[in-house]
Amino acid sequence: MLRLVDGTLCRDGQIILEHVNLTLGQGELMVLIGPNGAGKSTLLSALTGELNLLSGQAYLDDMPVRDYRSSDLAERLAVLEQNDLLDFPFLVREVVSMGRIPHSSSVDESARIVAEVNAQLGLSPLAERTYTTLSGGEKRRVQIARVLCQIWDRLTDGCLLLDEPTGPLDLAHEIAVLELLHSLTRGGLSVLIVMHDINLAARCADRVGLLHDRIITSGLPEEIIKANALEAAFGTAVDVDMDSGSPQIRLHSDRF
Repeated sequence: MLRLVDGTLCRDGQIILEHVNLTLGQGELMVLIGPNGAGKSTLLSALTGELNLLSGQAYLDDMPVRDYRSSDLAERLAVLEQNDLLDFPFLVREVVSMGRIPHSSSVDESARIVAEVNAQLGLSPLAERTYTTLSGGEKRRVQIARVLCQIWDRLTDGCLLLDEPTGPLDLAHEIAVLELLHSLTRGGLSVLIVMHDINLAARCADRVGLLHDRIITSGLPEEIIKANALEAAFGTAVDVDMDSGSPQIRLHSDRF
């Protein structure tokens, strides 16, 4: 279980998060939504202990995140950031294997895990390609594979935080990645995804968190994805339909 308790964070003299409480339960897939600049990426950094909180504490199980040894934390908690800054001509399999750096597993064991994760994400045909020659969507899948390799030994109690993981992906790969993550949570992995596609969030999430005005509200998709809440957060009027069983938003018919 990953928790942020009463977290307040200040950056450049401005309060970004204020007394925020968030719990990511074991085996849960939670999606975090909210307008640009609301602090979603900052919240991920607060959960990992990367940023210093003005008040509050982040916990993994019942232990403060900051009290973990970095190697122990890396074996249980992996983060995919929004921007990919890697610009060196590594092979795809070499980039994916970087996720094994925190581990003391043998070369053969690490190679087995890399091959297994690559197969799960359809990357096996690209394993010997140079990373810098890939498309944006292919690079993103490689980075997803890298963080999965990092916590592959701890799929029953690990945590995976993903910041806009599927943005560059085409429809087929977007669905495949989300289906894989959903299946892994059923084995115990905890997944928190920052996502802008609210309709997709409503369909794949166990719970949704809406970050707006420095606070977060979380609950079942049908509890959070409501027209009045979305209008308040995003400043635009939408309709929310429940005909499909999960809330789906659409713009008012007179917008286009």
